[in-house]
Amino acid sequence: MILAGLALANVSACGRGGEAETAVFEASVILKTGAETDVATRGSNSASDSAVDFRVRRLEEALAKLSPHVGAGDSPYEGAAAVLAAVAQNGLAIEDEARIITQMRELDNRMTVLRGVLGEWWKYRAVSEASLTFDPKDSVEELNQLTTILQDDVEQISKSKALLDEKIASLRAQIDEAMAQGDSERTEASRVQLESNRADPTAVPELAERVREHTRRADSYEFQAQRLRTRLSQIEPDAEEKAKHIERLQTQLRLLEESRQQIADRVRTSADDAAAARRAASKTEATLLEQGGALNDAVVNDLGELASNAERRLRSAITAAGQASDATRDSANLAKASAQHRLGDLHTSVANAHESLSDLFAYMGSLALENASRFRELGEARKASGEQARQSAKDAYAGAARSLRGVRVRTDAKDALNALADQLEGVEPESLDEFGSDEMEPIEVDPEADPDAMGDAAPEPDDGDGG
Repeated sequence: MILAGLALANVSACGRGGEAETAVFEASVILKTGAETDVATRGSNSASDSAVDFRVRRLEEALAKLSPHVGAGDSPYEGAAAVLAAVAQNGLAIEDEARIITQMRELDNRMTVLRGVLGEWWKYRAVSEASLTFDPKDSVEELNQLTTILQDDVEQISKSKALLDEKIASLRAQIDEAMAQGDSERTEASRVQLESNRADPTAVPELAERVREHTRRADSYEFQAQRLRTRLSQIEPDAEEKAKHIERLQTQLRLLEESRQQIADRVRTSADDAAAARRAASKTEATLLEQGGALNDAVVNDLGELASNAERRLRSAITAAGQASDATRDSANLAKASAQHRLGDLHTSVANAHESLSDLFAYMGSLALENASRFRELGEARKASGEQARQSAKDAYAGAARSLRGVRVRTDAKDALNALADQLEGVEPESLDEFGSDEMEPIEVDPEADPDAMGDAAPEPDDGDGG
């Protein structure tokens, strides 16, 4: 609601705007109601599908009121409608992104299962080669290679979990600090209010302004704390899932160690036992092909559809922000930068999914599988999709940087925005640690500031392609 407040601040001193004014204020009330409901239900049993449906309905209701006035003219209220429409589209994209997070966890689990089936194939293949003259050296070496891969996975996931744990601790500390600062500001507002009640009438206006300033700061700190709590609720499930993932990988490592022992035992197995193992290996390979194909389809189709929905919302937000009037240009550029950055994060997540699957398929394509060529083909396709998504992410981050530079603010805030833009342009998407996330300090835009005194930032043109 920060951007919503900025949009309204830019038109508060203007004349009445007729239908556009009515739509803006009605949509603001709707968005505020949805946000308050989200805060009230978050972390409780009521934060269910029904609560999500309610938020989506409120966002769509606000968007329906605003859409007729987006790009309909250059009045301040029509500009505010464009900014609020971008805010609503961003809110709808959040719900799509939540489903994408769930889908990514499911895909991660399915990849772990596929690796487990691959371990079974290794075991049966090794056993099938057992005979009186069987030399287990090559098979053991292959098992060792898979063990190394799984150990590397455990190490990388452990490092990733450690970073998440650090971020969780940092977020909790930031939440405590923001709430403490908010309490301090509210206490000071109360003190000044009491002083105003006893003050000379000539001093009341100044004291009232001080009360409003402290109250505004308290609101800002409390809103920042809520944003951080939202971010924390998104990160904590990932940390828990990574811990479970590590346990599953360690279980697979134990199975591989058992396979090594079985290979040693199978040196003395009969030809009949070897034939049975070959049949089991063939059956397991069929399972690999089936599950691998299904996993590929899930990334291409299921994840692709969810990502397309979120991208459509974000591009609509970018387009809406690009249609804002000059009176709301700064709020519009902030809304546009937010959507472009989220679009970059979305493409980065999609790229990660394609690349992870590409690596697994490429490895399977290097094995002595009957359908190894099929896995190589799928691996190349996923690699190409991952590269395309990486480039799209890079373009979106660059667009976000340009939008940030288009915000006209006072010198200190402008320096901060330029620094953020520099970081967006200088960091590759794959190494970007969710720059511009809810841990950012809020940037305040002064709606009464003289544009000529705000630096040389040019207005950001409408950039519907995320760049």
